[in-house]
Amino acid sequence: MRPELFHRLERMTPEELAGQMLILGFPGQKAEAAAKVLALKPAGVSLLPRNLVDARQTAALTGALQAAAAEAGAEPLLIGADQEGGAITAVADGTTLFPGAMALGAAGKPELTEEVALAQGREAAAMGINLNYAPVADVNSNPRNPIIGVRSFGDDPVEVARHVAAAVRGYRTAGILATAKHFPGHGAAEIDTHLGLPVLPVEMETMVHRELPPFRAAIAAGVDAVMTAHIVFPALDRLHPATLSAAILAGLLRQELGFNGLILTDCLEMEAISSRYEPEEYALAAVEAGADLLLVSHTYERQVAVRDAIAAAVRRGTLARERVAASVARVLSVKERLGLYDALRPSRADLEGMLAAHGALAERVARAAVTEVWNDGILPLAAETTVVAVWPEIAPRPRVGDPAAVSPLGRVLAGYCRRVIEIRFPAVPGVEDTKKALFAAAAGDVIVAATAGARPEQTDAQIELVRALLELGKPVIVLALRTPYDLRRLRGASAGLAVYDPGAVAVRAAAEVIFGRRPASGRLPVAAEYVAGGPGEKAGTRPSL
Repeated sequence: MRPELFHRLERMTPEELAGQMLILGFPGQKAEAAAKVLALKPAGVSLLPRNLVDARQTAALTGALQAAAAEAGAEPLLIGADQEGGAITAVADGTTLFPGAMALGAAGKPELTEEVALAQGREAAAMGINLNYAPVADVNSNPRNPIIGVRSFGDDPVEVARHVAAAVRGYRTAGILATAKHFPGHGAAEIDTHLGLPVLPVEMETMVHRELPPFRAAIAAGVDAVMTAHIVFPALDRLHPATLSAAILAGLLRQELGFNGLILTDCLEMEAISSRYEPEEYALAAVEAGADLLLVSHTYERQVAVRDAIAAAVRRGTLARERVAASVARVLSVKERLGLYDALRPSRADLEGMLAAHGALAERVARAAVTEVWNDGILPLAAETTVVAVWPEIAPRPRVGDPAAVSPLGRVLAGYCRRVIEIRFPAVPGVEDTKKALFAAAAGDVIVAATAGARPEQTDAQIELVRALLELGKPVIVLALRTPYDLRRLRGASAGLAVYDPGAVAVRAAAEVIFGRRPASGRLPVAAEYVAGGPGEKAGTRPSL
């Protein structure tokens, strides 16, 4: 760290030190809406869907935020977003919509994952985002996990580790910060930490071989930050969730794994934390546990309370100034490495100029990912086939500029066969939706039915509709457009394809397989027994180790 930054650090008041341990959210889509938050002189801000319209607006917003921070005499900002790809893409309009982590896991090529992360990182940098809350390093060992799922590269720790390391390399080459999350592992949970606090009675030996390898790989690849999980692991700490546990952050992550970068908390306003602790409590507990940056994404009053609690503890001497200064030194050093203190920063790259090449890359990923889990001889379909396309009208991502951007299954299939009869149904189909689908199915030769539930109630309702179609006795091809786990509950279909993403590029890749234009080259990145059923049933094989 350059000498002038050491001097700035030494001169900081307790309030300024506390501010440099915060990443804060704000309402609105213009920098003026962040004025109160920026007055707290935070280390950075998080951009959430409420702040974002498209790539052009995002670039203007980040530029205005940095200018406002400079005008207020504050430190330059870390600007973070969840630009994971797949289902979690903070800025969708005007960027490349890449299939997500599990699609990359199915493609089975870490070099492709690195290429995608490099492209995502370059697009993020062009928009002024310098901190990506990715990659997800969780091993999705529990098919019932309600929040990770296809955001994970799979359920094999070795394979997940390979892809996580590749993603870290890609983001870092692009010049942005990579964040491995959610330490020490969220994949075995059955509770969404936005809604409650999971307790995972996982033995340490299991964690060493299952949860930790991807984080070890991320650290070896030079990951800049690690985000914590709001989960209790009794084998490590019976009383505290990982976010507030010194045994997990200072002990396991810092000392045992040797991580020297930034430790970020997941948002402290999630119910797993905020329903059990007051802001003053979780602020001090997270700092004492070893966190460098505290994310408080929503409520200004809580943001003030967190800043003031840290500052007051430093003034009282109950929290050592040296402890806080150590975190702030890490933060300032990272900002220096990003070039945020340079008088002449490099101009942002032309995002629009990247999109054509990156679009071709997204198509490569989608084609490499499609997995034929089973095929009882129905595929490929002939061009003379009349297809009944039955699919959920779910926007794969929040695309403000294109609210009708749903998975275009019927339109895509129509480009390959004589006739398509299209039936769309809502995320949670009802009795009338099932009746319409059954009536339409009578006029077709083959039914192509898709599922894309994002929540359990959606998945259950969609599967019931497809089961009703199976009872007709006609050939049914099932496309699992989101999670491959849906296929196990629909094993009576003539064919089952895992697509891993409901976006248009992935649907086109699936159509090419259905009509024999190219083979399905993906391999299941999760255990076949959770997708195709028991031993002896047809299923894609796991990636080789």
